[in-house]
Amino acid sequence: MDTTQDLQHWPLGPEQRQLADGSAVHVSSARSDEHIDAQRLQRALAEVAARHQALRFAYRELPGYRGLRQQEGGPPGIAATVTHDGAASHIALTMTALAADQASLPMLWRELKTAYDGQPLPDEVFQYSQYIEWRQDLDDDPEAVQGRAYWAGYLQQHAGAEPVQLSWRIAAPADAVPQYAAARANLDEQVLARLASLAKAQGATLETALQLAWWLLLARLQGSAHVSGGWLHDCRRDYDVMEGAIGVYEKLMPVAVQAVPGRSFNALLPELATALEAHRGAQEYCLASLRPAVSFSYREAPAKLPGWHVDDLSAPGAPAELALLIAGADASLYSDGLHYHAADSACLLEQYAALLAAIAQRPDSAVMDAPLPAGPVIEGRPLDPGQALLGERIAAWSTATPQAPALSEQGVVTSYQELEQNVARVALWMAAQGVQRGDLVALDLERCAGFVVALLAAWRQGAGYLPLDPHWPAGRRDAIVSDAAPALTVDADALAAAIAGAVDVQPVPTAVCSASDVAYVMYTSGSTGTPKGVIVEHGQLLNYVAGASQAMQLAASRRWALTGTVAADLGNTALFGALFNGACLVIASAAEMQDAPSFARFLAEHAVDAVKMVPSHLEALLDGDAATLPQCVVLGGEPASTAFVARLLHLRPDCRIYNHYGPTETTIGVMIHAVDGCAASAAVLPLTTALPNCRIQVLDAQLRPVPAGAQGELYIGGAQLARGYLNRDGGAVFVDDPQRPGQRMYRSGDLAWLLPRGGLVLAGRADHQLKIRGYRVEPAEIEAALLSAAGVRQAVVLAVADDAGQATLVAVVVPDNDAAASEAALREHLASRLPAHMLPGRYALLAALPRLANGKIDRAALAACAPQQRRTDLLAPRDALEFVLAGCMAELLACEQVGVDEDFFDLGGHSLLVIKLTARIRKLLKTEIAPGLVFDHASVEALARLLRASSSDVVQLERLAQAQRKLAQMSPEQRAALQERGRQGKAA
Repeated sequence: MDTTQDLQHWPLGPEQRQLADGSAVHVSSARSDEHIDAQRLQRALAEVAARHQALRFAYRELPGYRGLRQQEGGPPGIAATVTHDGAASHIALTMTALAADQASLPMLWRELKTAYDGQPLPDEVFQYSQYIEWRQDLDDDPEAVQGRAYWAGYLQQHAGAEPVQLSWRIAAPADAVPQYAAARANLDEQVLARLASLAKAQGATLETALQLAWWLLLARLQGSAHVSGGWLHDCRRDYDVMEGAIGVYEKLMPVAVQAVPGRSFNALLPELATALEAHRGAQEYCLASLRPAVSFSYREAPAKLPGWHVDDLSAPGAPAELALLIAGADASLYSDGLHYHAADSACLLEQYAALLAAIAQRPDSAVMDAPLPAGPVIEGRPLDPGQALLGERIAAWSTATPQAPALSEQGVVTSYQELEQNVARVALWMAAQGVQRGDLVALDLERCAGFVVALLAAWRQGAGYLPLDPHWPAGRRDAIVSDAAPALTVDADALAAAIAGAVDVQPVPTAVCSASDVAYVMYTSGSTGTPKGVIVEHGQLLNYVAGASQAMQLAASRRWALTGTVAADLGNTALFGALFNGACLVIASAAEMQDAPSFARFLAEHAVDAVKMVPSHLEALLDGDAATLPQCVVLGGEPASTAFVARLLHLRPDCRIYNHYGPTETTIGVMIHAVDGCAASAAVLPLTTALPNCRIQVLDAQLRPVPAGAQGELYIGGAQLARGYLNRDGGAVFVDDPQRPGQRMYRSGDLAWLLPRGGLVLAGRADHQLKIRGYRVEPAEIEAALLSAAGVRQAVVLAVADDAGQATLVAVVVPDNDAAASEAALREHLASRLPAHMLPGRYALLAALPRLANGKIDRAALAACAPQQRRTDLLAPRDALEFVLAGCMAELLACEQVGVDEDFFDLGGHSLLVIKLTARIRKLLKTEIAPGLVFDHASVEALARLLRASSSDVVQLERLAQAQRKLAQMSPEQRAALQERGRQGKAA
């Protein structure tokens, strides 16, 4: 090795270039039992710096050179400060991470203590400039080609490995400055001795065993069988000449581990040992641009310094978000606070220690099944909801606040006293029809005040109610009625007659209900394709309403909007939450929910202060300049993205927002999350609080609690578990709780990540798993990656069969208005995050996602939205109006062009896109069109004819269309110039 140097400045070494922009610093501290003389310490530091060139370097840009250069002179790269606490002193060293790596710090402290004590330091030491020159020489060495080929082959071999990214990782801006904190633990020395012994028997080292355990733990928590990260290796350990050198010698090399289920630790250890030995042989040729987000490093325990106690050796210089350092028996897990909470990192370190102990005890057992501490059970606080059932509670308001508004529909207000009178009339009528306690009463009614009266009347007679949607296909409706066999079906005409008192009946005694009587039967889609009725009892419903009222402060809202179908339980939060608390239920008409302006008027004119809606449905109704929000928003039915919540808070900063979750089988909802500001977080909102008397567990396939941070299936127990299914065996999903013998729990089918600090994040469905080219694929994971891309508001991934019958992943994306995502950008974004088999082959960019009547995503309609082969003989627009309409449709359907004779709905249009389309027509052409008319005039030419026929000023309509066509045909530069002229005109 050539140790001569005649250059005055040098480029950064490869390891220094891994430090991103070079702004990172080391802050390391020590405590002395005796008083430290500051001047003596400075002299000692100068003596140490004189020995190590790296400590004397300054870093700057020089003319004619690319990037930073380093040269002696200028401000030193290290400084020391001393503070005193009585007889003791504290020393702090601060230096740029470009001057020395973390492994240099123990050597630096040792030399500083030696110099401070007046002891001689070694004469010769390897200088960092020598290392840089040697590395430059290696680039021209014949072995360089072979070394680079090694790394290319290794990366290709493990191209399918998933980079470690744990479920509780927080999103943060890419340019944010890291904020490192450390969790620390002392590893059991007997466990370490056992691991060292078993490693030696396998021809490996303790370091390799500790590293393998780290990657296996992360693979298990991530749910991956093939993970990748970084090995932060100190090359000074491989070259005697570099012993004692200070500088940046640690290099971050890629490591991949295949955590094959069923294999033992002893079987996997030789494989990693072989790979790491090969890495050492080619370490000088590793790409400096590789920057894994999670790393492992190891070194021997530093020697003790008599009288000095080193407290903190700082975080690793390499920019890992999560870095485990083992030094002897001391484990330090450094985490970037921008991405990981300190409490979560402490939990991870505890799990690591537990895994080491399990491996040491049974190294030949399946390591991925090794016991780890069980994650927390999420339990709601105890609550006594009282003896009065919901019907009695609502009736009591007629005495307590008789004139207070109970219902409001289309400007007609019903007081609690009037509500009670109407309920009494209808209950008497139902009694005359033979309705008895234990019967079911079918309510074939729209969302209306009469529906509320009818369900309360059914309860008054001791019957449960069965909601039917009048818009259901006849076949579905008939199948449900046949299965449920209601004693009475109530339609709008019969209800109106009963309320008016047109039926002459004799008073009938009111039936007495108990908590175990049926409150309602709600039909949901069955996995076999046949709807199934969920039986919810009064006690379960009462627990939900009382618990939700407490957890979400429902009583603080006095005017709740009912906006969705009554044939699904999503709206029951508003319906019963309002009436339980003596508030007013404001019932929205179909017209008031048809577009953003109508919805905004509805909220304003009726002073609505609370609403519960599906996030994407609410989002479609906020598409406009008049967008407004009530003071309280409950989001349910689908995961809510943090990006959408940020938009809500921007629109109304004082808005109380709750994320709400619960299957129908567990009575409306069992978990919530109260949004606190809009701090950076995962792509979707978590669920952090169980409602009172509810018990949430995340279990594995053997019904064992998963470790904190791992994924499992969501099981729900407690006071809101429904009775079961009507006329069906629910044994497959209503199962015994192994943790609580004699109690049941509901197997939800929902997958969830159990967060270390409490709560969970939903991760898709266990039964939506796909098989792509032999690989198992969870669409939720791809959706989360799409949601993390710039300009993506919503994302759904599904599989669609291609012409050859092979399943192809299709990503359906709803872009943000202000930052529309492109297919090319999304492909690039996903390619950097997912293995090849998880990359969608086709993309569809839509303005909104199609919805079912209950507001949930219509996956069947989404499949129709997937990109298909389009006809090539498209009929082009023939005038300006058709040009504008075709452009609007093409934008919403995310296609290049729309033929004027093509059907909007055949191309993937749906009800929410109609809302978007009419909003664009209103904005561009200053004309009103009812969304319902689009269904009957679904092509460009038909819609253009309709607009001309209905316009009161056709000349103005044509003039606006021509102006919009001219604007659309301008170049970006021309549009910018036009906007500037407009601004100047306003200023004048």
